[in-house]
Amino acid sequence: MYKTKSKLTYFFIALIIALLLTQLFYVPTTNAVASASYDAITVTVIGKAEQGVTPDYAVVNMRVQSVDMDAKVAKNATKELFNKAVTVLKDLGIEDQDIIMTSSYSNPSYDYTCGKAFMGHSSTIYFNYEVDLDKVQNSIDKLVENGFEDITNIQYNLRDSESVYNDLLKEALNNAEQKAKDIVGNDNLQIVKICEKDNYYYPTLYRSGSEVLNDGAYIGKIEISAQVQVKFSLQ
Repeated sequence: MYKTKSKLTYFFIALIIALLLTQLFYVPTTNAVASASYDAITVTVIGKAEQGVTPDYAVVNMRVQSVDMDAKVAKNATKELFNKAVTVLKDLGIEDQDIIMTSSYSNPSYDYTCGKAFMGHSSTIYFNYEVDLDKVQNSIDKLVENGFEDITNIQYNLRDSESVYNDLLKEALNNAEQKAKDIVGNDNLQIVKICEKDNYYYPTLYRSGSEVLNDGAYIGKIEISAQVQVKFSLQ
């Protein structure tokens, strides 16, 4: 009887020790997964790409103006000038949809040289037309020949700018990826998120409407820029 009690005592002691050791060295699997997720490395960078391209068409901005003591007469005279300018442009092959009246206004005109003297009513129409780059000079010459010399500015543009921009977006993404690799020192990266940033488009301007366009001497490049913000994770 005594030996049986001793065996039971040793058994319970061994069981308690085993349970204590199990609790001491047990590490839950869920904690390990959470720690791995928490320690994941991410890096966010901005990639850039830009390109200067040669424009292929121009938007010529002009105005016509009349002054008369009668406001209605001034408006009608300005409208006639505008219609005449449109006729000149259409004779050059420029279509109606490429000629746009941008604004029209009338206001009293004063001379402030000696006090304030009423000079009549001024009526002005601003308009522009779109023309291929190789026809800009000829169109200006014809307008000047017909008495239209008030050219405010000429803006040069590229018809296929969207295609150029899309190619630059791809270059910007490659630029971002290379930056991220340089930062973490590892090529094994995965894209988590991409955001397109503000893009920049710089059309060039003719120096002055009164100057002669001479073999593209004043025509520069159109600067197109693309940016993307990319988040990478290290695999």
